[in-house]
Amino acid sequence: MANALIMDYIGLDQTLHGYSEGHRLINGSFKLPHSDARTMLMLSDASASGSRIPSEGYLTGYPLVESGKYVFARTWAAPEMSRPGCVWTHSLLIDFADLARLGSALDLLRCFRRPSVRGGSDYASRLEATMTRTPMVVPPHDLERAGQWASALYGKPNSGVSAEREGPGDDVLVLAIWMQQWPRLRRTFRFCSFSADDRSTSENNFDLQLMEA
Repeated sequence: MANALIMDYIGLDQTLHGYSEGHRLINGSFKLPHSDARTMLMLSDASASGSRIPSEGYLTGYPLVESGKYVFARTWAAPEMSRPGCVWTHSLLIDFADLARLGSALDLLRCFRRPSVRGGSDYASRLEATMTRTPMVVPPHDLERAGQWASALYGKPNSGVSAEREGPGDDVLVLAIWMQQWPRLRRTFRFCSFSADDRSTSENNFDLQLMEA
């Protein structure tokens, strides 16, 4: 008799940030300490003021040390809002301990949902994500670029890497680098797959950023 398929799951908190008389938290399933809430408010806002955000959005990843969670977020332009430059950001908050259980970031990508103007109530409860071992496949023509980024990251770990974004497929390259790391390194890794300027601050030094072409 064939063995039954055993599925693994992890619980995820979530938040939605967007515009409502200013960029702010619209809804969420987890109450953050003040310092972490402030970090999320800043990093959920547009990474490229005045730039054209890709239609598929972009990804950002960073830790919240006080909360013991890692934020994995997707940001979209929100042209339906009355104020120019608005964005929606759906963030998944992963417990540090659960990062070691992730077999593939593809499982997390499936959890993202772009909201509607009145759709904030869907983000008030925790999610349950199915964990698989679907590999992050890097296309052969991108292996050289991914290798260059990885060499720069590990060769000079205290210096962030900035590279030109070539298209939506670059999201996979960034996630492949994140997922091949040991869990302790994975939970400190800061990345953004689209930006016009360096997003690093004294409190948040980004390791890998893809810059607007």
